[in-house]
Amino acid sequence: MYKYFTTIILFFSIFSLLKAQYNPANNLNFLEDKTEKITFEEIKSGKYDKKFQKNTQNILNFGNSTHIYWLKFSYQNPTNEKYYLEISNGMLDKVTFYTLNDKNEIQQQEMGGTLPRSKKNIKTNALLFELLENRKENIYWIKIKSNFPIEIPMQIDVLPKLLEKHHTNDIFLGMYFGIMLVMGLYNLFLFLSIKDKVYFYYVLYVWSIGFFYLHLKGFINDVFWGEMPFLNFYTPFYSCIPPLGMVLFANSFLNTKKYTPILHQISKLFFLIFIGCMIANLLGDFVISASISQLSSLILVLYMLFMGIMVHTKGNPLAKFFIISWSVYIASVVIFIMQVAGVISSTTFTSNSVLYGTMIELVLLSFALAYRINLLKTENLNIIRQQNEILEIKVEARTSELSLLNREINAQNEELTQSQEELKAQRDFIEMQKNDMESYNTKIKSSINASKIIQNSILPSDKTLQQILKNYFILYLPKDEVSGDFYWVQEIEDGFILACIDCTGHGVPGAFMTTIANSLLDEIIILEKNIIPAQILERLNQRINIVLKQDETNNQNGMDISIITFQKENMNNILHFAGAKLNLYYYQNQELKEIKGTRKSIGSVYDTNQTFENHTIILENTSTLYLSTDGFSDQNNEQRKKIGDKNFFNILNEIQSFSLDIQKEKLNEILLNQMENTSQRDDVLVIGIRI
Repeated sequence: MYKYFTTIILFFSIFSLLKAQYNPANNLNFLEDKTEKITFEEIKSGKYDKKFQKNTQNILNFGNSTHIYWLKFSYQNPTNEKYYLEISNGMLDKVTFYTLNDKNEIQQQEMGGTLPRSKKNIKTNALLFELLENRKENIYWIKIKSNFPIEIPMQIDVLPKLLEKHHTNDIFLGMYFGIMLVMGLYNLFLFLSIKDKVYFYYVLYVWSIGFFYLHLKGFINDVFWGEMPFLNFYTPFYSCIPPLGMVLFANSFLNTKKYTPILHQISKLFFLIFIGCMIANLLGDFVISASISQLSSLILVLYMLFMGIMVHTKGNPLAKFFIISWSVYIASVVIFIMQVAGVISSTTFTSNSVLYGTMIELVLLSFALAYRINLLKTENLNIIRQQNEILEIKVEARTSELSLLNREINAQNEELTQSQEELKAQRDFIEMQKNDMESYNTKIKSSINASKIIQNSILPSDKTLQQILKNYFILYLPKDEVSGDFYWVQEIEDGFILACIDCTGHGVPGAFMTTIANSLLDEIIILEKNIIPAQILERLNQRINIVLKQDETNNQNGMDISIITFQKENMNNILHFAGAKLNLYYYQNQELKEIKGTRKSIGSVYDTNQTFENHTIILENTSTLYLSTDGFSDQNNEQRKKIGDKNFFNILNEIQSFSLDIQKEKLNEILLNQMENTSQRDDVLVIGIRI
């Protein structure tokens, strides 16, 4: 293989010495048009002749410039044959060729990377412009505008000789890219066989750099997307792919994560830089992305060499192959980038330096990968040998341990037999306790069901409520089977008394308090005929203190309550309200209002002479009243956030346009949404009445 590559390089070196009949760059002047406003008529008139500069380069190279360049040269055909000017850089965006024929008429030809291939009279990867056929010395002008680096290799000759040289060059480049393709396929096969990602990264690197160089030579545009010239704008994007493959391959091949972890992390910075260049190019920038990618590529290849040296100092035997191959490639890349940037002169050698570098690098890296396989085999054999020795030692030790364990197991078996007998006795005892618990739970459930029946019996029936309240709704949702919240209603002359009560606790303890509260309200209102809400609460506070023996037992149980008395007097709707920590809401004259109850609970203090504030209001017809315990406002959501009194007020205000039945549905829907993925916190009771 080494002799094969040497023959190819020698062939290309001999071919590089071939020269065309005439290079017009040796007798050429140029003008840089920074304004980009100069016209050919002005150039032809001689207006800018004094500003033209004499060219001193064998191959013109203006680097990464976006300005317009005008070239001017004269040439006399040596024979009567048709001669052509060839510019061997088909990637220049737009090249316009001007001359004056024998009748002093302007003849214009236009080609370039931004124009479709169909614009070319002769389909090659270079730009061919037809010269005048007369034997006179004619003047020619060229206008060049390009985002692509403006490198202008030129030659003049008859078409057969130009095509002959193209043919020879194509043969060599075909061999080069064929080798790149075969090397990629071979290593892709290795990757698929042994699943070692270093071969995949090598394939990515080899094929991407082969594609990019093929693109630079104009073959991709000439063969694949000649009628889609806009794809040439993304040359910086294509140029960023080989460095990405380069970083992946180097990190994997050198195992930098193990040997130089800091440099491994720094190499990721280049990833970001090249990805940024690719994005910038895709977003429409060419010059900046191209400049950054060229500079970053130059820095990266030097960094890769430095990283290889550092890995070598850490003891990785593969690093020496990498350093040697990379040194050759670095030299070729440095020459190529400096040539593209216009730092050094463009020659056939500098323009194709990467070809030389990559071919030599391919040979050396192929040897390195082969050596790596042998090295891995040797390491694996050593590891297997060491593991066998360790395994033999472990087997001997394990055999001794097993003998000891066997004796211990026999002793443990005896203990287990005794433990099983003890466990059986414990299991029988647990089974007996389980049966007792099931019987106990059955009794508790029966008691709770009985309590529920009793509690439901003290609540006013739907018929009673319909008869007394007429237009109303009650949203009543106990947290458990029985509730600490309940409601009480009594018809009086020309009106009714309605109470909304929240007893201490919920479940069974709360239910016991509701029966006590219900009995006391019957006693205070029905028997004692108290109808003023404040007096009812004061009397209820005294009776709770006596019934629960709070002076003796220090019992803190009690209740929060709101109570209203509604009567019609002389065609007026008179409402009396008093509350113990519960409020009244009423809606009339298009406004929702709130009357706060006294901030004291019934039975929560030992002052039997506690007074409660009585409120009296006159209600308009179609007014709506609301009584509620704190269960609705205190309900939390999954994030433990409560509905709150303020939101409850706003909800009542928002649903005023609906009937009371729909209001109940909306309140229930809001509550269910609030409780999604969480449990009900307390008993809920909301009462609405429309006067």
